Amino acid sequence: RKTPDPLRRPGRRRPRFAETFPSIGHTCGFAPRIGPNDLLPCNREVFMKSAYLKEKHHAGLSYADYLAAGKPDQQDNWKRIYDSVSLTPRQHGLVGSFVREIKVIALSGIWCGDCVQQGPLIQRVAEANPDKIDLRWLDRDAHPDLQEKVRINAGNRVPVLIFCAEDYELVDW
Repeated sequence: RKTPDPLRRPGRRRPRFAETFPSIGHTCGFAPRIGPNDLLPCNREVFMKSAYLKEKHHAGLSYADYLAAGKPDQQDNWKRIYDSVSLTPRQHGLVGSFVREIKVIALSGIWCGDCVQQGPLIQRVAEANPDKIDLRWLDRDAHPDLQEKVRINAGNRVPVLIFCAEDYELVDW
């Protein structure tokens, strides 16, 4: 026999996570799933409007301009990783086969160790199909409004990639 669910009362729906634990809620763009069709409300609809994302994308810098904003030792770290990574022919072929344009916003920190390791590879992926992948770089600290909207585990984490369709509609982050 199945153990009764203490949160379920006969004839009533199971309370949502946010109703059961209102002090916790969720702090990132991804809402936790409770049941097969039970998705908590998410703030994506509020902040991820295409006009907002278009504005942020246009405010972004090219990779070279983004790196130029860093200190010489930071630039050297990014350049060293960039020079040491490349895509395999198979990866290059896969990325080159993309047929729809993708707008990508990379929220990063030139000073961040994880960004130093991942940013150059992200750039290499974008360079594999420059006609379809439009990658722009934003400094996390210069765009606190966007950083607040893509917090992970209640923290300001970088790098974060925001993927948009051709018309800047949010795909995912």
